[in-house]
Amino acid sequence: THYQSRLSDSKSLQEILKQGRPRVINDLGIFSDVKATHARRISSQGYQASYTMPMYANSVFIGFTFFNSYKKDPFDTDCLHYLDLFGH
Repeated sequence: THYQSRLSDSKSLQEILKQGRPRVINDLGIFSDVKATHARRISSQGYQASYTMPMYANSVFIGFTFFNSYKKDPFDTDCLHYLDLFGH
């Protein structure tokens, strides 16, 4: 099921936007105690890792792309290279 939320309601996404670069989490277990909606939703779907990429058009932020994995530690250097190509 899709859902939406305001960027202002997500401190973690605001931090990614502030840094202007993607975030890699190869073990979502670090968020097992987090009550944030997104963390609970991806955990309930069985995802074990996540890669979040901010998207820009003409240097203007337009949204995020999320790549999730059912396996832990999938986002190595080679994988990130290809995901960056898709994201850009």
